[in-house]
Parts: sequence; structure tokens; C-alpha cells
Amino acid sequence: ECLGYLEDIRCNEFEDCLGFTLEFEFKVNPFFKNKVLTKKYDVPNLLIDDEPILKNVIGCDIEWKDDNCLTHRSITKKQRNKKGQIRHVNKREKLESFFHFFCPPKLPSMDEMDEEQADAIEEAFDHDYDVAQSFRKYIVPKGVLWFTGEAMTSELE
Repeated sequence: ECLGYLEDIRCNEFEDCLGFTLEFEFKVNPFFKNKVLTKKYDVPNLLIDDEPILKNVIGCDIEWKDDNCLTHRSITKKQRNKKGQIRHVNKREKLESFFHFFCPPKLPSMDEMDEEQADAIEEAFDHDYDVAQSFRKYIVPKGVLWFTGEAMTSELE
């Protein structure tokens, strides 16, 4: 429902061609206050056909309106202590949402990371960059075709 308020998606290449910023422009909506959500990619070897090297990825903070957050929900659970007393505990539960895209994976310090964690983080960054490249190379340049539905037809053929 929220993506129905999406007005435009733009990809702005850096002047030095070493990265790009994706901008998602929204109409006023009941979900968040931001007019534009952005995600910036610094890629020093963007013009080379090699494996991309991400120098930095910066998302944006989404200013959710009251009780309309689409990435997490608050749940209240009852907990009983050893004396049998009941207390209520509030927890945040992560929801499946496109809007997690604007919060890039975090890179922990190398001292705290084992090989398994490093592989998981590399996979998360690779997936994130693949999504960004899909917007940059396929969706933004063919925006009108996606809007009219012609892009789906040509993708299926």
C-alpha cells in the first residue's frame, strides 16, 4: 500500500563517476514524513568491469509517523518471574519490508568478526548492491515501460 505513494525513482551518478545515489520520491502519505528516501553508494571502481568494491554505503533515516512503521512492530509479552508475578515486556519485532533497503548492512570491526560472520556480511553487501544495480540499470532507465507494464511483458518474452 505504501509504495502506491511512490512518485519517482532517480539515479544520480557522482560527477567523478565513482558512485551513485538512488532517490525514491514519495507523495505525502500516512506512513512517513520524508518526501525523498535516499541511498548512496561509493564505488571507486564503478567504471571498471571488475567486481565492484564498495567503499561506503549510506542509507537514510525514515521518519515514521505514529504507529505506521513498516519495518518493525512493537509487541507486548507477558513474563512470569520465579515468584509467579506477571510483568509486561515490550519488544520490537522485525517485519519483512522493502524499506529495510534504506538501512544498509553495518560493518563490525575486524577484531570482533570470525570467518562465518565475514561471509554473512559480504553476502548481505552483495545482495544490497545487486538490488541497487537493478534499480540503476534496469528500473530507472526504463521507468515509463515499468509504469505502463510493457517492461514486464518484454521481460517475460
